[in-house]
Formats: sequence, C-alpha cells, structure tokens
Amino acid sequence: GVAMVTPKSGLLMGNEITELSISFAPRKAEMYEFVLTISVYPVGGRTQPVKDANQPGPEAAPELLQTMTVRILAQGETSALVFDPSRTTAAVRLVNTSEERSIYLDNISDSDLSYQLLYKEEFEPDAASLDPTRTISEVVPLVPHVAFGSIDAVLAAQSGEKKMEHSLFCEKPSGVLPARSRTRVVFTYQPRKAGLFEFLIYAQIQAVDRVTLAPIMISNDEAALLRMNNNQNEFNGASTVAMLPLMSNITARAAFPKLLFEDIRTEADLQISDVDSLWKRFSLGPMNYDLSIPMTLREVLLNESSSPNLTELMTYKFEFMPAVQHSPVQTVVLQLRNNGYLTTEFHAHLPNEKKLELEAWCDEEEPSEELNRLVCIIEELKLFTFTPNHAVLKPGESCTLTISYKHSSLKYNGLHNLPIQIQLSQGKQFYIDLVGRTLPPPHPLTAPSAKGKPTTSTSHHSLHSAHTAPGTAASTANSGTRQGTALVPASIAHIPDFLLVVNAEQGSLVRLLPVPLGLSAALAPLQRIELINVSSVSVSYEVESLSLDQLEEENFHTPIVRIVNPVGYVSAQSSTFLEVHFFPLENKVYEFPLKIKYTNAYTPVLGMDGKAFPFGEGGLSSPNSIVVNTNTHTNLTTPSVNTTRGKNGVASARGGRNSLIGSAKTTPTASFPPQYLELSIQAPAYDPRDPKPVLLESLYPGGLAPAKPILTLPAQKLALSEDLLDFHTVPQLCTAKRITILRNNSSTAAFEFVVDEGSCILCLDGLLSIRPLFGKIEPGESIVLEFSFAAYAQAMAFSERIKIMVREIIKNSVNKKSGMRE
Repeated sequence: GVAMVTPKSGLLMGNEITELSISFAPRKAEMYEFVLTISVYPVGGRTQPVKDANQPGPEAAPELLQTMTVRILAQGETSALVFDPSRTTAAVRLVNTSEERSIYLDNISDSDLSYQLLYKEEFEPDAASLDPTRTISEVVPLVPHVAFGSIDAVLAAQSGEKKMEHSLFCEKPSGVLPARSRTRVVFTYQPRKAGLFEFLIYAQIQAVDRVTLAPIMISNDEAALLRMNNNQNEFNGASTVAMLPLMSNITARAAFPKLLFEDIRTEADLQISDVDSLWKRFSLGPMNYDLSIPMTLREVLLNESSSPNLTELMTYKFEFMPAVQHSPVQTVVLQLRNNGYLTTEFHAHLPNEKKLELEAWCDEEEPSEELNRLVCIIEELKLFTFTPNHAVLKPGESCTLTISYKHSSLKYNGLHNLPIQIQLSQGKQFYIDLVGRTLPPPHPLTAPSAKGKPTTSTSHHSLHSAHTAPGTAASTANSGTRQGTALVPASIAHIPDFLLVVNAEQGSLVRLLPVPLGLSAALAPLQRIELINVSSVSVSYEVESLSLDQLEEENFHTPIVRIVNPVGYVSAQSSTFLEVHFFPLENKVYEFPLKIKYTNAYTPVLGMDGKAFPFGEGGLSSPNSIVVNTNTHTNLTTPSVNTTRGKNGVASARGGRNSLIGSAKTTPTASFPPQYLELSIQAPAYDPRDPKPVLLESLYPGGLAPAKPILTLPAQKLALSEDLLDFHTVPQLCTAKRITILRNNSSTAAFEFVVDEGSCILCLDGLLSIRPLFGKIEPGESIVLEFSFAAYAQAMAFSERIKIMVREIIKNSVNKKSGMRE
C-alpha cells in the first residue's frame, strides 16, 4: 500500500485524546486521495466467539454509536536532486584495488541546493569467510578517498580503534548545485574485504540563497516550484519524471585469487592408495581451508613488501609412502581448479632458483648447509619432479599437477624433502614440502638359531621422521657393523629395519568421532585407529598407559578411554587396528597424547613392568613358526583378537595377549632399540540433547576427500562412480544398502574384476556383503556393485577399504590374462 494508519483500533476513555499516525509512501509523482472511515462502539465492543461450553452465552452486538469519514489528499513528489544512473554494477575487483565510477547529480528545481552525500553498506562475505554473517551498516557520510597502504591508513590500522572500514569513497561528498544544473561526482570503489557489496547512496539537501549560499526557509507553495513540470524533459538522465530515483545503488563484488585441490590419484598401486588416506598424507584438507578464506591484512602487507619474511608462510607436507630402494617411481596426480571470480596465476619456486641476476663484480652469498642439501636433492640426485611450475586459470578452469618421488638414493639416510614455494599472483603464498623416504635394500643378517647355529635371513630397513629413538641403534665404522657373523654396510647399519605409521593428519593428529555423554563403557561405540607397517619385517607394539592413566586422574579417577588391544603385532607390509572405546564425562573436546612403543618381531616387547614377553614355551610364538589362519576371522566383540591386513588380504589368529599375526614367515633381523610413535588424540563429546557436531571440513569446499571421482587418469581403464559409500547412521539389527557402478572406460579392451573380501574386516565378520564378487566387463559397459551392511554387532564407527582387482583379458594370445591392477 501507499498509506498506512497506526493504531488501527484502541480504547478511548472519557475526556481522553489519542493520535493516529498516517504514513505516506508515494509510488508516483501525482496527487493521491484517500478516504479514512472511523467507527465508534460502546466500551463492551464486539462479542467474542464462543470457545467453551462454560462461557456465558452470546449477547447482542453492540450498537454503532458514531461514524466519521476523513478525506486525505497527498501529493507525491520527486526529489529536487536525482541520481543518474540510478543503478550501477561494478566488475569483480581484487581486494585493495580501486576503480572509479561517475554518477551525475541533477538539480531539477528552481532553487540552488546544498547537498551532503551519505551511504549505507550491505555486505555479504564469501561462504568460506571466518565470519560469514551478512552485515548492514548505518547511514554514514561519504569521505574522500584514502589509498590502501598510505600513512593515514597504516596509522589508523595500528591505532587499534574500531572504525568502519570504508570501501566506497567520494572526492566531493558535499557542495552547492545551482538550479536546473547537473554535475559529475566521482566515486572510488576500493574494497577492503572479499564478498558481495551493495551500496545505497543518499543525498541530504537544503535550499540556499544564490548570493550568500545561506540556508533559506520556503513556504509550501514555494516548495512546489522545486519540482519539475511533468511536461518538461530537459535532462538526459531522467526520461520519466515520475520515475526519478531518490537514491543510487552500486552493486560490486571483491575477491582474492583462489585455488582448490579437488582430487588426487596415484598412477601406481601403493600400500595405502585410497583417496581419503592420500587426502590426509598430502594435507589437502587444511590447505584448502586456508586457501578458501580471504587474505588477512598481514598476508596482504607481506605481498606488498620488497623483502618479505618467508618464514611466516604456512607449510603443508606432501608425504609419499616409504619404499625400498629401486622401487617403482611413486607418481601422484592432483587436480586444481580456480573456484574464485578472478583469474588465478600460480608460480612454483624451487630453492635453487636465483631471485636476482647479480653483476659480475658482485659477491654472492655463501650458501648454507641446508641449501646445499636441497640443491643436491634437486640437481644431483633428481629425486623429485613437480610439473607444471606455472599455470594461468580463468574462473572455473582446472589443470593437473603431477608430482613424483624416485626411490633411487640412500643419501642423507634415505630422508629427503624439498620445500617448494607456491605463489598465487596477487594472492596467497605458502610452501609445499615434498617428503620422501627411501629404505635400504635387503641385506644379509644372521641370528642364532634354536640349535645355536647362525641362520641367514633378509630384511628391509626404514626410518620415519615422525618417530623418535632413544639413541643410536648400533655403532658404525668404515668397514661396517658386525651383526652375528655378517657385515652390514656402515651407511645403513644405524637405520632401524622396522617402521610403523598411522593415517594421521599433519602433526600426527588423530581425531575420533563425536560421542554423546552418558554412555557406559559397554555402550560406547567401537572406534579404530589404523597402524600401518610399511617395513618388510613384522612389528610388535605396545601402547604406553602413562598418558591414559594421567587422563583418568584428570577426570576424577574415572576411565575415559579404553584400548582393547594395547599389545599386538603387525605383519610386514600390512596394517592392523587399535580398537578404542571413548565414553566422556563432560561436554568438551578431550585432547591427550598417545605413545606407542614398537620394535621388530625378533626383539621381544618390554612390558610395563620392564620384563620382556619371552619367545618360545609359555610366551610368544617364535617368529620363524608363524602359522597364518585365513579361515578364522575377527569377532568385533572379542577384545583379544588382532587382525592384520596386507596386500594379500587379511590374516588373523585367535588368542590372548600374546597372539601373533603374520601374512608370511617372519625371519629374525638385527636388534635395534624400540622406536616410538607419538600421536595427538582429539576426542570430542557432545550433549545428546543438542545436535551432533558437524565436522569443520564439511563446511568449505575441499575440506573432505571427494565422494565421487573428479580426476580420471589417461591410463585408468576402469573407474568407480562412487569412491566413498557413506552408510551414515544404521540402527542396530537393521540393514542398509549402497551401490556403486564399475565402468569400463576402454572402447576396445575387456576386463574381469574380483572383489577381495579378505581385504575388509567387515566382510570377514559377516557384517558386509558385496554382490557380485567377480565378473567380466565388456568394452564401454558397466556393472552395478551392491554393498549390504547388516548392523548385527555392537555399536561401532568404521572406515574400511575394499580392494577390487581388475585385469585385462587379452584374446588370441598365449597369456589370456595379464595386467593385474588394484
């Protein structure tokens, strides 16, 4: 409506006066006429409808005492000052860059006007901003332009005063505009933050004397002269006087160059090569989060600096899986996409690049020992490749980044890294630290046999930077170190031949799933932490209880975390799970360290009392006589069972504390001091009356690994439609089903596939069934795989990998089948 009356009803006592407010908002420059009717009734008012049988019966309607009619005339006027154009749209701008826009002010009245320009800012930040709340500012006066980085701007930022950050400026926000004239006003748009802006510009005007420019008072009749006659059209900016704008609107968006790592694949089969594990090992979740949020003032000033302090840049580790020397090259392909509004250009700078070309008479700075090591890795050893090192992506475009590590050198104890500086043009800078581990090849070792005679065996050696050792494992000499009756090269004698890692985030962080309060130890869901043995010898481990005891003491001597299998074994090139129950007392995030001591299977594990678990009779079985039972499997409700899975499936054995699991015979190796795997555990708890906490990674793009494959490698002949099958919450004694499609991308070759149920503990326990388990896929065809999960077990949270092996069917050849690929 055009008019509104408030209040519309009320009670008026004797000799009492009330006021009615009439609001008028004309849509056109014309005369409006309204008729307002006021009805007066006795105090009793109108009868109310009957809602209850006990309510007194209805009475007669009250008599109408009086009716009054008020005729209202209202003239809709145009403003004496109008904007041309009334709406302006600016292109997407880089934050802290400026753009000028011109808006004309038209005085369509017969009086000189003094004006003061004001504006209101409506701002909607980017979805990934730290504070994504939409804000609307007050109407504030426009101010002259202050360039970013000027002395005034820096002093204002350093003062700490909370002032409004102006993103719209005006060179002449006030002045006097003669009658029937037009002037051009230049507005400068310089956004200080990333998001969508809506600027509403208003003008506060006052009629002034033409000579003295003093404000003058005019009567209503004279005020009518301030408007333009409807038959006149003297100004190009106002084609219809009835539609002359009373304000101007500027819509603009500001952004930073963005980059998103949206998928990762491996060209060869690794021990752990699923996308979720690669997402953690290559720190893609935290990196995508930092790339999605706008740049801070500190980062902007770092880019503007002529000599920036590069130690302030964030570093993200890209960790390749350790492997033995001369193993196949590990190649990882990542897909990058520009998910922003501006063109993104990135450069990769290696440590050996020269930043400046010095004259011949200049003395170059002496390189440090660390720089010499990196130059040796790049130029002499040539272990890493990183391509491309430069690309330009328009909004929505994508490219692939190929990174590889070659296990060809044991120099620097097989520990190699290469920090690469990634610089987005006019955007963020960060380091990618490529980390690789090369293990020594097998070498002969001897150990006493049961009859006292030396026996020869073979083992691999490995070392991981996340592990700590109490001291040197063995002394070295130029001629080597004697182990039994054989000599070990001195260059590798000090490297332990066993290695245990976990699928943890950067900084060895392991996060458990949220658990509601009030659960007992028996009802707490089972959660698993995967321990991965990347070495070629079996590893025995034991969880130190000191941190768990301290956690119990801090929580009123009440257990919070229980580990079912604190002692166990992991066979070579396999993995097992720590079974954890978490039952919190308080609504908070519990954080505690977890220290795991491990050694090779030939070296007995020392218990908490300092005594070793002996091999032989009454103790642990001899590593040389391990029997693998592939017909029995783990029961999730049996806490004393260890399960190990490797490249050939899952091998398990039932038993008590001293159960030993392996996928092959374990041979004796050299004795080294125990190593330690130190983890940081985060266990969130929540009130069951509140909604379940949501992972932060799920709130921004690229936080979690993609559920569907985005990148398809050229050599990949078969692909799944879903990489991740999420069953969400399945009630106990219920069944849930999911499907995925296995598609043959080749137009000429046929393939057969086999689902390895032995690679998944859930399949061995009868909780997960897959149909079909094997089959043949013709060129261009596909097949549907159905996964059925029967929740006939205790409460649990699981994340399992299932191996699907495919091989090409070669016709008219002696070898009918070849090319096994996982």
